Amino acid sequence: MSNIQDGRIKGESSTWTGKSVIVAAHPDDEVLWFSSVLEEVDHVIFCYSDVPGNPKLTDARKIFAKEYPRDNVTYLGFYETGTLNSANWNNPVISEYGLEILQHDLSPASYETVFPKLVSRLTAELATYETIFTHNPWGEYGNEEHVQVNRAVQAAQALLGFDCWFPGCVSMKSHRLMSSYEFCDAELVTCSIKQETRDNYIELYMQYGCWTWHEDWEKFEYDYFYKNISLHEGVKSVERGLLMNWVKDDEYTRRLGSMMSTDMLEVNANCVLPKIMHGCSLVTSNDCYRASVSGSRGGITLSESAAMILNLCDGRNTASEIVKLISYMYNIEESAVRKDVLSCLIDLRKYGLLLLNIDSSKALSNTSAPVASTSSM
Repeated sequence: MSNIQDGRIKGESSTWTGKSVIVAAHPDDEVLWFSSVLEEVDHVIFCYSDVPGNPKLTDARKIFAKEYPRDNVTYLGFYETGTLNSANWNNPVISEYGLEILQHDLSPASYETVFPKLVSRLTAELATYETIFTHNPWGEYGNEEHVQVNRAVQAAQALLGFDCWFPGCVSMKSHRLMSSYEFCDAELVTCSIKQETRDNYIELYMQYGCWTWHEDWEKFEYDYFYKNISLHEGVKSVERGLLMNWVKDDEYTRRLGSMMSTDMLEVNANCVLPKIMHGCSLVTSNDCYRASVSGSRGGITLSESAAMILNLCDGRNTASEIVKLISYMYNIEESAVRKDVLSCLIDLRKYGLLLLNIDSSKALSNTSAPVASTSSM
């Protein structure tokens, strides 16, 4: 049974009408982030398809494009820019063309120069559509090209005036960028995912050798789509809960843990985020939190929960707001995580990772002051 009936999402008050389209950065993104509406929209557009330096994947995508299991699919044919993990995700800087890039696998200008071409093509392609589904402003799990597609679609939206819906997905890597956006005026729709349909697409992508995501990823049951998301103006406030699918990015986790030291201190908060904890430790380095500990020759081993909490300490969130954010993100009651989050903050301060205006003996009552990691000051 369709998720869309007379332009309305079942079980929700928000509607969309007229022609609709998915604008995805890469082939298989439509399955990962938009599968609940994949067979309902009128059109699917892929922005990047050819992969310089990877002819096997490029050819596999071209072969699969001829056998794609639905009609009205357009490949814009842009080359991938080789910018994955090239932004500073610990302190991301938004730019006109996506994000500020620190390094490139390809030419330094490719990410910038493709942007106006992408805007031009999308403006032409989307002229007759009223509803667009595309990547969110933080690139779901933190993908620079996803962010660029979002910026390009929004540039076209400014000219054409269509509605734009973004998937509610976030990861530890992308959460800092997500926290730059305001949801107070956002609208939300929830769409159930047809598991069999999604799995059929995944099987085909794997059969043709062009599935690029983890094979053992935790599949979502619902897609959450938001519109009317805006950049924060002034001090951020936490005013509402957000329904989000948490994306566990194992590659990013391994990258953070690649600078293991033999002399480490441990900060644990293992019961805070039960949905993502698998006994994994993260190690701070110059590429993540720039932590230093007086008297310690090594780094600091962080549980994934502790690393997530540290990532929220940006000098704007109070301790109480961090408790709320953790509660909202993982659909856990505040009372169930409050003690663990605050205890973790105390440990992070003790080891020199946090500037925290909380006396450890009064941590459970005095939580109104903003907290910041030592690297964010």
